[in-house]
Amino acid sequence: MKKKKINKMEHWENKSLENIDMEEWVPVSGYEKSYHVSTMGRIKSLHRIIKRNGGADLVVFEKIITQGKNRKGYLRFNLCDKNKKQNPVRSHRVVAEAFHPNPENKPSVNHKNGIKTDNRVDNLEWCTNKENTIHAFKTGIMVATKGSATSSSKISEGVVGIIRTMFKSGKFNRNDLMEIFSLKRGNLNQILSNSSWKHVKPSMSKMTFNNTL
Repeated sequence: MKKKKINKMEHWENKSLENIDMEEWVPVSGYEKSYHVSTMGRIKSLHRIIKRNGGADLVVFEKIITQGKNRKGYLRFNLCDKNKKQNPVRSHRVVAEAFHPNPENKPSVNHKNGIKTDNRVDNLEWCTNKENTIHAFKTGIMVATKGSATSSSKISEGVVGIIRTMFKSGKFNRNDLMEIFSLKRGNLNQILSNSSWKHVKPSMSKMTFNNTL
């Protein structure tokens, strides 16, 4: 008789109101009387009574909110304001805003281990868009595989196109590109000067580098 396979529950899927490990909770900014967020990346809807015009009051019981994934694989959920409007938010930003000061006003949030659903406070950090892109390549969140590679090369047409696109954007210098793609300066200079891969143009790999995560 085969044993039934049991899938391990992710911490964000845990709906128990009991704390996980040393979990701490703080109010969600702008929704202090309605929602709390935890160091484990969970969201709690608080017990409250919502007044209704011309009808019975609505009692909301305390519960852990269900989080879903957006098309990019990041967790999201809805916050309901005092006007009963549902406002979609990204979980990692809510956690970062609650627990991590951002004195430099950096616009993006990194998942240090590259796992998009791991919104534990220790796994998040504020970053610039440039830092976010570099981190995405280094952790494998952003991968360039389009195009063919020659037997004597470790990179493909897709990677070459991305390197040229990134450099042309003005947001990444040679040192950034050497770090991201593990290239020696001489090899990078050949790519940027079109001494090699002459048939590859930046337009072959369309990318933008101003997404705020």
